[in-house]
Amino acid sequence: MKLQPILEYVHEKISALGRENNVLVDRDFFMGFYIDDGNIIAPRKLMVPLIQLLSTVGPKVGFHIKPTKGSYLMAKSLPETNALADKEELCELLHLSPSVVHVHPDDCPASAHEYGVKILGSYLGSDEYVKRMLASHLSELSQVADNLIEYPDLQGRMLLFRKCFLMKPVHLFRTMPPLLIADFIRGFDEIKMRILCSILGCTVGELSTTHLKIINLPLAKGGLGLRDLDDVAACSFIASMLQENFRSWRNGVDLLDLPSTLFQQLKELLVSLNLDPVMVFNLDSSFKARVHLQHQLQDIVDKNRFECLENLPMDETHKTHWKNHWSEDSAAWLTCIPKIPSFKMPPMTFRSALRYRLHIPASLHQAGIRCNCKSRKLLDPFGHHLATGCCKGGRKILTHDIVKYEVGNILRYCGKHIKIEESGVFHHTNSDDNKRPDITVFYPSGGVATRLLLDVCVPQPIVGAPGSALNKAFDAKQRKYRDSIALSGFSFLPLVVESTGMLHPRFSLFLKTLASSASEIRRIPAECLHKYFIRRLVFKLAGAIASNINERYFTVNSHSEQLDIGFHPSVILG
Repeated sequence: MKLQPILEYVHEKISALGRENNVLVDRDFFMGFYIDDGNIIAPRKLMVPLIQLLSTVGPKVGFHIKPTKGSYLMAKSLPETNALADKEELCELLHLSPSVVHVHPDDCPASAHEYGVKILGSYLGSDEYVKRMLASHLSELSQVADNLIEYPDLQGRMLLFRKCFLMKPVHLFRTMPPLLIADFIRGFDEIKMRILCSILGCTVGELSTTHLKIINLPLAKGGLGLRDLDDVAACSFIASMLQENFRSWRNGVDLLDLPSTLFQQLKELLVSLNLDPVMVFNLDSSFKARVHLQHQLQDIVDKNRFECLENLPMDETHKTHWKNHWSEDSAAWLTCIPKIPSFKMPPMTFRSALRYRLHIPASLHQAGIRCNCKSRKLLDPFGHHLATGCCKGGRKILTHDIVKYEVGNILRYCGKHIKIEESGVFHHTNSDDNKRPDITVFYPSGGVATRLLLDVCVPQPIVGAPGSALNKAFDAKQRKYRDSIALSGFSFLPLVVESTGMLHPRFSLFLKTLASSASEIRRIPAECLHKYFIRRLVFKLAGAIASNINERYFTVNSHSEQLDIGFHPSVILG
């Protein structure tokens, strides 16, 4: 804090000097410091005495200007002056190294690539300088990408990729017009796809145009939330420009009519994104809104991209699969942080789960192979039959049981007394009725029934509106138990979740009710509990579906069921 009074003194003195020399201080003079790093904008008649004054009073509090650090960007010289001579004079007058003083590109085009400075992580200067620095920064990001690709845990790699790596250039997008950083965007997009393909285990050529569009959509719309970089750059720059000029816009200045190149680029960006300027500017109506303006713009653009993709011709199977990922629930497993064993997924399982979500052929698929179950079906490339339709090896039952036991764990956490697959539930009304619901909840709250019976179902998506398979399976369960429930007086609820992770609304509401009932005792907000319950369920389901695809493909491809007993795990492990 000792430096602060010195800086205030210098600012006051130079402002007074500027007014004496008819300098518009509010417009042409800026002095900003963070600790001991400063950025100063001023005409030469103020800059020289400012640096001299800082060099005189600064050492009193330990502040010394280093002659070999920083950058001094000279303004364009007047016709009657010599820029190089001015540079020598400045270096001698201010005791600066020639390496930190840069002549304006109009006076020395050969040194245009050096005319610039890095400020707060962004670049300011000539186009040549900015592009050179962006290319260098892109090279550094490529090395970071190489390190990330070497990280063996695919789940962790995906989280670091989405949450950290893709955020790195956003500050550049906010401070530079997209036209200036177009080459950087292209290069970063290539790096982005290189990392994604390392996770998916494929090449960019194996991904269709539809895949490339879907992966950029938000998680709740069936994508991966990677977002189109051109859209991110445009939304970032628009938000930054509007926030910077918020007061001018509110005072009636039409920013889009200003002659500045930046405002003309702003106008072009709004047109390219099909955004109404009045609507966009009105989003910026309060301080709170301005803080989140970039997110608001991105949401609008995402919605437009989603609607365009929805109306494009697409393979019906792919479209059905994609539609049944249109929920936050189905993507919950992608948000899980592997801090606990319940949220950890082996690399091969994670890759298969991701490929299944995106409708990319399974990595173990071989054309022309038939399943060795009773159906002898020709295996589809995406593993749909193996995911939930194949009963061979008990994998279908195992998937069902994984969901069942996870629901049981949630019920116990919420203080419920339960029993798994209770036998003879309906014998008191019909001794021949041997149906066994998956879970019995004794003395459930919120009703007069002494028992709540729950039965789990995991259907495959079907052609139709999103969630059609959920409603069909829900109704089928209701019909199956209707008569038994009517006679017994118990309550009944089918728990239906698609293989995509989409929950039936009644299932989600049931979990929400459980979260509310447990919130006060557990002292955790109900909303947090509800989200956590869904993440656990969907994560377990995604892992089970991927394991089904991997293990069944492995068995079918190798006919390993015919192997000699000497390959049994007990023999191999001794």
